[in-house]
Amino acid sequence: MNASEHQDAGRTVTRRRHVIVARKRPADLNAAPATSTASTTSEAARDIPATIGDTRMMTSEQLFAGQNAVAIRHNGAIYTLRVTRFGKLILTK
Repeated sequence: MNASEHQDAGRTVTRRRHVIVARKRPADLNAAPATSTASTTSEAARDIPATIGDTRMMTSEQLFAGQNAVAIRHNGAIYTLRVTRFGKLILTK
């Protein structure tokens, strides 16, 4: 029996850890504009992070640059942001 399992009235109960998973953005938010001049501009804009208000936005492709994990230093601690094989994002300390 695992450390995460215990007996409860003759049945095995498995405890699961909760993991925060970031959801993908809806496809319509990433859609390119319909005009041809705007589409070439949007292609160039995909290579550089955009800002929305005070929030900087970048694609996961820009952030990971072909890797499946990145290390993030925050307040003296190192966090790992990784992509699962199902395309989900998981942040761990």
